[in-house]
Amino acid sequence: MSMPRRERSGGPRTVQGKRAVAFNALSTGAYAATSVLPGECSDDYHALLGSLQKDFAPRNAVEALLVSDLANLLWKKRRLDAASHQALLGVLNQPLSETELHEALCIPQGTAPVAAALYASKSLEMSEAEALHWAQCLETVRSNPPSAQDGASELNQMQLELEAEARVWLWQHRQAIAAGLEHARALRTLAAMEQPGVARAADNLNRALFRTLAELRKLKDWHLSVQTTLISDGEAG
Repeated sequence: MSMPRRERSGGPRTVQGKRAVAFNALSTGAYAATSVLPGECSDDYHALLGSLQKDFAPRNAVEALLVSDLANLLWKKRRLDAASHQALLGVLNQPLSETELHEALCIPQGTAPVAAALYASKSLEMSEAEALHWAQCLETVRSNPPSAQDGASELNQMQLELEAEARVWLWQHRQAIAAGLEHARALRTLAAMEQPGVARAADNLNRALFRTLAELRKLKDWHLSVQTTLISDGEAG
């Protein structure tokens, strides 16, 4: 029996849900079995592997396998870091919603829609001359009300007055707005960093990386102890 259409999951519908989903695919790259995924540079991977082989100088197949594992883990960690950075930039570059703008900047409710539109179009910043122009425009609009018979003119004047009010308010509160925007971005960054899937993938990679290093160190120490014993036995003989 098929699920009713209204009960089917069509993915997240809220802004917060969509931001969370943006990080879900990152763990896939962290656990991928293939070392180099499409779009990645195999030369960079082999350069990393060659550097590790030079550093650890594996002496047998087991050490060579551990060095290869180490290269894969470091490559996946680098991949996860790069993907997380890109996903985070995507989240931070999304325009603030009208609600977020109102909450973060304490913008008057009537001004919020216009302010949100200005933010989305990256027009929050303005020069002092522009602010003076909008202040004069607001004064002119308020001192010259349209005729009651001219509905279109009245509507245009109302829209102009609303935008002028918003722009004047934005100029008068520009310092608080800058601080509020920074705070909103910080909250987004914190929320993105706390995504459980990304944090879990990073922790798993780190644990696997340290385990591999420990195993490689044990083998190196064992080879050193065997070599020391052989030298001592040879000197004693």
